[in-house]
Parts: sequence; C-alpha cells; structure tokens
Amino acid sequence: MVKRTRDVTGEGAPDSPLGNATGEQQAQVSHDEPKVDQASLEDNLPTYYPLGKEAKQSLKSLKILQTAKDHDAHLKWLDKEVKNTLLDYVDNELNTYNALVLRGQMLVDEFDLKRRKIYKEDPIIESVRNIKSSLKSIKVGQDAHSKAFFQMKAEILARQEPELTIEEMSEYKGNESDQQPMYSLFESLLNNERLKTAKTDSKVLDEVLETELFLCIHPTEPLPFTENPNEDDGDDIAVDGGVVNLTCPISRNVITRPMKNLNCGHTYDKDSLANYNSTVCPECGRPLNKRALVEDAVMSLRLKYEKRDQEFVRERKKVIVDTELDKI
Repeated sequence: MVKRTRDVTGEGAPDSPLGNATGEQQAQVSHDEPKVDQASLEDNLPTYYPLGKEAKQSLKSLKILQTAKDHDAHLKWLDKEVKNTLLDYVDNELNTYNALVLRGQMLVDEFDLKRRKIYKEDPIIESVRNIKSSLKSIKVGQDAHSKAFFQMKAEILARQEPELTIEEMSEYKGNESDQQPMYSLFESLLNNERLKTAKTDSKVLDEVLETELFLCIHPTEPLPFTENPNEDDGDDIAVDGGVVNLTCPISRNVITRPMKNLNCGHTYDKDSLANYNSTVCPECGRPLNKRALVEDAVMSLRLKYEKRDQEFVRERKKVIVDTELDKI
C-alpha cells in the first residue's frame, strides 16, 4: 500500500496522475490543456431562439391585467369629472356676470363681450384643456401598449417552428432568421402604434368637451369646428345670420324633444312628428322616415343652455319693470 502524505516540496503525490513530476512539469502539463475559445463558441450559437411550448402556453394565457382595466375605468371617470367641473365653472361665471348686470354694475354689452372671451381666452379653461389633453395622452399610450401586445402575441403564437433542441440546433445555427425575437417585435409594433397616434392625435379636437363648452357659452351659434356651419355637424336645422333656429320646421314652435333626420340634418320636435303625415322634410324635401330619425344630442344641449339664457333675459326685464314702478 502506498502511504499518502501531504506534498510540501511541490512534487506530485505518489498517487497523483502526474506521479512525481516537479512543479515546473505540472505547470507545463496544465498549459498544454485545450482552452475554450469563447468567441468561437458564441459564433456557433443561434442568433434567434424560438419560443418553447411552455413559454407559448404562458404567453397564450396572458390577458389585460385587472389593474389596467381599473386604470382605464378611472381615467374615464376622471375625464367626465373634469368636463363637468369645467361646465359648472363656465355656468357659474355667466351667472356671476348676469348678477352684476341685474345690480347695474355691468352693462349688457359688457356681459356679451366677457362671455365671448371665455371660450378662447379664459386661463382656467385653457388649464382644463391641458389636463384633458394629458388624460387623453395617457389613454392613447395605454391603448398603444395593448394593441402592440396583442399583435405581438398573435404573431408569436402563429409561428410554426421546431423547438430549439440539441438535435435541431443546426437548423438555427449560422442561419439569419427573418423572425424578430419577441421583445424586439413588441418594440417595433409599439413604435408603429405610437407613430399612428402621433400623426393624428395632435390635430384631433376633443369634440365632446369643446362642443358642450361652446354651446354652454353660445347656445344659438353654429359650431366653429367646420368651415361650413351648415355642414352636417349635428346642429343645423336652420342657420340665419349666424344664429341657429331652435324652432321645429313642422310646428314652428320651440323644440322640446329634438329628433334629427339623418337624410338631411334637419331637426324636428318629436311631438310634431307624431302628427306629421308627409314622408318628406318640410324644409328641403328630402326623405323623412322613422329609420332615419335619431335623438339630436347637440340640439338638446342648445335647448338646455338657451333656457338658462332666457332666464337671464326674464330677470333683467323684471329688474327694468321694478325700477320703472319705483319711479312712479
């Protein structure tokens, strides 16, 4: 039996593969061992790796997170609250100006001038527009991510590729694949979605907000969002001298329940239609039938705010009458 002792002289132990070789000889043997060429190894690896079965199953099960849905619902609620707060502010401003008129502290012409400046020059309204724009940008960005993710998911799952195994390595090794890896595919799709929104988003007006805001201030004026106020912008039963006519072309009374004819854009009172026996519009002669009739939301807003303005007029007339009576 060979006795094993600790080698303190630098020579190999008796049972070592190097036997009694000196330290210099051991070093020489060590240097002769083959080295792994890292660059060569990396060159032989595939540049594209297909997604495995388990990974595809995981991808297939991915859906929009509940937190994202909650976030979207919160954005919609916040957007609505911002709009309502803005409209309340405008309504309050007009009521304040009218109160000054009633007290004799503001002329009617001055009231009309101030009201005309609100829509374009009021700093608070401009701030709210910026807030709405920010909320819209968040929503647009969220939608872009969702669209890009689902497009990427559909494309990845549709790929018919052999799994990357030792046996299939040669199929991928050294071949330049036309397929994008998942992460770069998502980035590419996301950039495309962002480009789409960038081309249109800066020009798109928040018509829901701007329509009600404008009508809250100017209920009988044509909407300024089209070059031709008589174009089908949702409010044109008749425009005379820049003032929208709020009377029904059938009864000639002020409309209370507006119904719009999609064939021509004219609006009638629902009660008047019930007693109207013709199948053509009394204003332009175009077809008038039930299938072409829809509720006119824009006209409803006009009537709502015109009712407020008429109340202003009644209050002013009452003050004038009371003032005249006091003189008697």
